[in-house]
Amino acid sequence: MNESIATTEQILQLMKRQNEVVTRVANGNISVEDALSGTQGIIEGIYPNKHSRFAKYNKLLRPLDEQLKQLYEFNSVFMPDNLRAPTEWFSVNSYSDRIQSVNDLTTFFVFWGDVQKTIEYQIALLVLSQPDVRITESFRENLSALMFDESSSLIGITKPGIYRVRLNLVDNWYRTYETAKSVADIRQGAIKESKPLAGLMSLGAFALQDPLLCQSQDGYNFPFIDMSDLCVNSQESCCKSAYFCWEYKFKRVTIGLGSIEVLDETYASPTIII
Repeated sequence: MNESIATTEQILQLMKRQNEVVTRVANGNISVEDALSGTQGIIEGIYPNKHSRFAKYNKLLRPLDEQLKQLYEFNSVFMPDNLRAPTEWFSVNSYSDRIQSVNDLTTFFVFWGDVQKTIEYQIALLVLSQPDVRITESFRENLSALMFDESSSLIGITKPGIYRVRLNLVDNWYRTYETAKSVADIRQGAIKESKPLAGLMSLGAFALQDPLLCQSQDGYNFPFIDMSDLCVNSQESCCKSAYFCWEYKFKRVTIGLGSIEVLDETYASPTIII
């Protein structure tokens, strides 16, 4: 049988996916423009290449020197005193001739040594860059209990400062695999493949790009972000995962903590490029 000819089951699966997109557009979760753009990308043969499919978002990425200037302004002008990083931290090298892309983004990450303060700083950056940020009650209640999972790119880093990092923002996306991955699979795979998770790093990274990058998240054309590198210090930690996503209907970013076993198909789990 010609492999290019779809089976009846595959056609039915495609129709189901199309109906899901229509429903999300009708509910205001995806804009009509994004849905049409994604469909046109398929027609033009841009998809399913997992890198070229994100090419249109690369224009929303800022050069490294501009990111550092933005970070310095956020930090020195708008950041509260208890979260203001020392000026000497900003002596980090900002030169780069690398072409930026969402699957290979060079950016900066501010690390305080303290887990909670590091998380609060990334959130503060996002608040400064987006029109509205909602933090769920579950996330607030568990903030003091959050810790870095052993799959995190921050394991072993103890010195506070500003770090220059390279991230793949769209790694571990279910839509690029045959089957869904559990949170445990994501964490174990990161360790086995030496691809440490960088969800928390990506939180701050989005804040240093064009605000439209974060606002492009719809879970279909561009993924929401899972932060499996953060876990809760409890027996249930294996199935709890932090996340953040743009809610198109409410024009806001939501940062939350969910009790999940399987990574939702609309989420990617970013990694650091070593």
